[in-house]
Amino acid sequence: MGSSALEIVVEHEMHVLKEIPIFEQLIEAKWKAFARWHHLAYSVAPYLFFFTCFNAGAWASQPFP
Repeated sequence: MGSSALEIVVEHEMHVLKEIPIFEQLIEAKWKAFARWHHLAYSVAPYLFFFTCFNAGAWASQPFP
């Protein structure tokens, strides 16, 4: 109860339904509404934060000539 059509398709691995235009539109709408920002917030942003901190630390520890 409470499962969306997309959740049912994914849960039961109904790959053939992914090719139906309405499901393609549903996937695109879900990506635009939620997944894009979730991906940025939980994958890209932490990577950039640690990358910046690591490089700042490496740059700061370099001895000046």
